[in-house]
Formats: sequence, C-alpha cells, structure tokens
Amino acid sequence: FGLCMLQVPFKRGPRPFRSWLRTLRWYSAPPSWIAEMRQMADNDKQYTISYEIDFYSEDKFQKERFVFSPDMWDAIDLPQTVKDKLCLQEPEHEYIKIGEGFTFPDNNDNPVVNTPNVPASFWWDPASSVPKMLIQLGPHFPPALWLPAKPDYAALKRVFSEFLSVDAQQLQKHLPYYERLQSEMEAKAGTTLQQMQPQRMRDLIVDDRRRVHPATIEMDHEQYSRLFLGTADYYQQAEQSFMNNPFLFAWPVMLGHENHHQQDGRIKASVFRSVYSKSMLVLEGREDLQIDPTAPEEQQFAMHVPLFLMVNYPRNQRMCGGAALVRRFNTLFGTDHPLDMPVDVLAACIGNVMKGATKLKAEIEHFVGALANENLHARERAECAASISMLIAHLAVLRDDQWKTDVLDRFRYSDLPPLRIACAKGAAELGLRSELKGLVAKEQDDEVRGIMEYLLHTKSD
Repeated sequence: FGLCMLQVPFKRGPRPFRSWLRTLRWYSAPPSWIAEMRQMADNDKQYTISYEIDFYSEDKFQKERFVFSPDMWDAIDLPQTVKDKLCLQEPEHEYIKIGEGFTFPDNNDNPVVNTPNVPASFWWDPASSVPKMLIQLGPHFPPALWLPAKPDYAALKRVFSEFLSVDAQQLQKHLPYYERLQSEMEAKAGTTLQQMQPQRMRDLIVDDRRRVHPATIEMDHEQYSRLFLGTADYYQQAEQSFMNNPFLFAWPVMLGHENHHQQDGRIKASVFRSVYSKSMLVLEGREDLQIDPTAPEEQQFAMHVPLFLMVNYPRNQRMCGGAALVRRFNTLFGTDHPLDMPVDVLAACIGNVMKGATKLKAEIEHFVGALANENLHARERAECAASISMLIAHLAVLRDDQWKTDVLDRFRYSDLPPLRIACAKGAAELGLRSELKGLVAKEQDDEVRGIMEYLLHTKSD
C-alpha cells in the first residue's frame, strides 16, 4: 500500500479520501481500453487511408492541466470567472494525455489549400468514474469543449469522419477559387506563400478581402443560427477580434470595414470560416438600429455599434460533441445555442454576449415588469423603454420566427413612441411591408410617423 501511495501525484490542499482511492486505483493500472486502442491504431496504419492516430505507451503519458495561451486567449481579456467555467470550475484539474492524431490546419493557413499539421490530442481523466476518452481538437480548446468519446476505436474514427466529410465538400466547392487567389497573391509578392513573411501575407489577404462584393457570398451548409453578440465602440474592433480568433481562419471570406461595396456606413458585414467544422460566421454591425434615420447626418451618430452573428454550419452529430456538451455550455454561460452547434463555433464566440431570441425575450419581460412599477422615476422609465425598443429591433435582426405574434402584435400600439418606432424598424427589417403600412396609417405622432414613412420608402421596397 505504501508503494502505491508514492505513485499518487501531489496536489495542494485537502482531498476527500474516496477521491484519493479512485486516483490511486486508476494510476496503479491505466484502463485496459487504452492498450486496446493503441493496438487498433497500430493495425490501422497498414491501410492506405489512415487517420494518423497514435496512442502512447504508458511511459510516454503526459500529465497536464489546461493553460490559456497568453498569445490567444488573453487577447480577448477573459475574466477569471469565464476561464473557470471553461475549465469546468476546476482550473487546476490535471488530465493524462494518452495520444494524438488526425491533424487540422493552423488558423493562419489557406482554408482549402493547406497541409494540416496540428494534431488533435487524446486525454484520459483518471478522476472520472465513467470510461471515456476526451478529444481536444486543437491546443486552444479548453476542457469544457473537449469532445467526449467512447473508448472504442471505431467510435473515434466516426468522430473524425465528419470532419473529413466537410473537408472533402470544401475542397470540391472552393479549390479552384483558392488556388487562383493564392496564385494572384504570390504573383503580387513575387514569392510563394511559404517563403512570405506572415505579416506581408496577411496584408495581401486583408486587402483582397476588402474588395469582395456581398452579393458574391454563398453559404456552404444547411443549418443556421443567429446571435446578438453585444456592442462595440467601432465595428472594425470586432472585425479585428475575429481576424485574430484562433478558431477562425485568418483568411476571411469577406471584410466589411473599408469595403467600398458597403459604403452605406450604417450596416457592415464580414464573413469568416471556422478552422475545424468549416462553419461560416457572418459578423454584422448595425449602427442603423440606434439612430433616427430622418435626423440630419451630423446627428446620426451611434454611441455603440450592435453586433450580430449569423452562423451557417454543417448538419452533424459529433462535431458538436453531442447534445449534452452543448447543453452544458448553455448552462454554464446562460446561452441557448442549438444542440448541434460545432464546438469550434462555440469557442469562437467566447468573450462575447452570445444572446439568442429566448434570452432577448426574457429581457423584454424584465423591462416590461419594471415599467409596471408606478414609483419608477421618469428617467428610469425612459431607460426601460429604450431597452425594450432595442430588444424589439434585435429580435427582428435575429429573424425570430415568432416576432410578429410575440413582439409586433404586442407593442405596435404602445403608448411609448420608442416601442412603436422599434416595431416599424423590425417590420422593415423582416420585409413586412403591409404591417409597416398599417403602422404608418395608425400613427398619430407626426415625428414618429415621419420615421415610419422613411422606413416604408427606403427599407422595405
């Protein structure tokens, strides 16, 4: 018994006796499934098509805790409370790395023309009472986004087969375009991308992406989800943050800032592609939601830019890690992501507000309840009305299926002008021309009616 105790790694602070016994049992003899997986992986290497899966011998196991890379994660200034959630409230917890395999491209690579060289890592948690393996798709994924998998080699290959399938679809659809783009950039630089300085390559990519016309963008996948991400002081701040995101390719599909095809100035859109699931993320800045469009131009200034994200992602069972993983993420962060949302999209959104329609509707109820307080001061009442009006417009941008019945029909005749204006903006956003005409016809306030008429003639044609 004493010899076994020497094998238990030292941990700070007291630990329950039962937990010590569980660790001692696991460490004294790693589970048999690891050796079985190693044998299957070795046998699989003889085939032409291989997932390049490698399970370590026991003497090469690596005990580590997850550490947030300062080059990546600190760039978005994550609070410690968020980091703790991403580590499942156990930031000091140690896992055993038992293997690696199935390489992915780096986020600085060409999204299609690349040589993947970043392997996924396989982990085993000695403290878990359930036999399972954890798959860390890339080095920046925190434990909350590690994919759980049965300790079965066929199950492991099924996980990676979904990524292979998406890769093949991307290759078939986009290879000619990206080969041409890469050749054009190499011709401009007079050298190959491999020999080019990273900053020079990025400058060429960014310059090209600012010339893309929004009408040329096609979505790749079947599934859609929309989120409100919060606000930014300037749209280009959010765009740059996405450019530096480790879960998104630094080769954007389109950039909105300084794009001469988006000269409106009030609405900006950029499109990015995620590294692992190849999902498409459309980042939209909507300055127009916070201003009176009929006011003089010098007064049309929004203090903050509302940000929205439309995610176009592949239909999948395993790129999301299973419904339980996304459900746990939603619980941790109070979000309502679809239960098949790929984990790289979840990771890419961390650091933002991440509010879906359900969350925004709950906030409306909160402010409606506050307005019912007869003792509310006039300033507080105005602030509540402004908040509700913004939420009404945001729900329309999210393309909420129940917007007309749950929102428009409820607030269209409100005695608060900001709410009626918001209903008009939402109707214009969704192309509800007949509803917008009805709002104009019923409006008694000349100033409010003027705004509605402007929307009718410019936004819903």
